[in-house]
Amino acid sequence: MKTSRKTLFTIILIISLSVLLPCGAIVLNFAFANDFTKCLSLIMCLTGYNFFVRTIIGQTVTFFLRNKNHFYLESAWLRPKKFEKPLYRFLKVKKWKKHAVTAIPEQFDLENLPLETVVKNMIQAELVHLIIIFAVLIPILFARQTVFPCLVVIGSVFSAVWDMQYVILQRYNRPKIVRLMKDLKT
Repeated sequence: MKTSRKTLFTIILIISLSVLLPCGAIVLNFAFANDFTKCLSLIMCLTGYNFFVRTIIGQTVTFFLRNKNHFYLESAWLRPKKFEKPLYRFLKVKKWKKHAVTAIPEQFDLENLPLETVVKNMIQAELVHLIIIFAVLIPILFARQTVFPCLVVIGSVFSAVWDMQYVILQRYNRPKIVRLMKDLKT
């Protein structure tokens, strides 16, 4: 699938913010060097890191999986687990899934894309968000070296939970699309 201008603009904007926020934080910290600016600088650096990680991981996974047209849907990783349905009911996924923000919604357009492509994009999105979860937790390893370690931990955990919602959404929706795809083939 070709990258749209809007998507390209978004990627460039996010990478720019990833660089500008930490640079702004460093300048701010050198200029004022008080607790408020240190806290603000830390938040700006974490935000920049999160933007950068999300963009780089998303683009890297897309690059490596762009030519992979088939996934074995019965593999241990892709197959729905027994605990998932009760978990999704408990989390009330059906109620909140329509409110989740999707970066590139055209990747999941059931009306304009073949179901196989949508399933591939769902698998890819799940993998991207799983990797991001681990990447956004890395700053916790360095939290003790910062002025506000609790802020680093809270920010990193929040980011990981934020991405977990997308893993849950892909795992929640994929079996339905796969079933529909199988029904249409028979």
